[in-house]
Amino acid sequence: MPDDTAGYAAAAGREAARAAGMAVRRKVLGDKHVDAAIAKSDSFTADFQDLITRYAWGEIWNRPGLDEPVRRYLTIAMLACLGRDEELAMHVRAAAEGGVTADEIKEVLLQVAIYGGVPAANRAFAIAQQVLRDAGEEHAAPGTSAVPGTSGTSATPSTSAAPSTSGAPGSPGAPDAPGSPGGRGTDSARDGAGRDTG
Repeated sequence: MPDDTAGYAAAAGREAARAAGMAVRRKVLGDKHVDAAIAKSDSFTADFQDLITRYAWGEIWNRPGLDEPVRRYLTIAMLACLGRDEELAMHVRAAAEGGVTADEIKEVLLQVAIYGGVPAANRAFAIAQQVLRDAGEEHAAPGTSAVPGTSGTSATPSTSAAPSTSGAPGSPGAPDAPGSPGGRGTDSARDGAGRDTG
């Protein structure tokens, strides 16, 4: 009879990574978001949900080398540079709910302007500004704005606001892997090749 010890150990390791990942995923994104994503999961998306829970949340977000706020800053910066608007909005919202201040988000996006490009930061500031406004004053100091030098005005000359995340990647029920390969949206601030033009 073959020894199934290795198979059992691998399954136990996957289950441990899944449990650890789910705990971090809930802490970072919130129970409401995660519960909605799980409820809308089906046979088509279940394997992807399992993959991101075990690897993105269970392995990477659980590593000891960086603390949670630093991982949040990095995630926001990378999503801004990649133009992953829906995921960016989700992670800015989760960061604000997790105690990251508007000033910290502003500093991350200023860093993006230098190393990721002004157009990427311009779009990210507009998205973050809208998310922080929607979140209310509990996440931003009174009289502060996510955009330096503004008091309630948009960071971008475009008339488009932050994209709706209803049914989009990163929204409840959609895959929410940190930096998952979601669409860039269809805002008018991108040309046909997906480059920022605003």
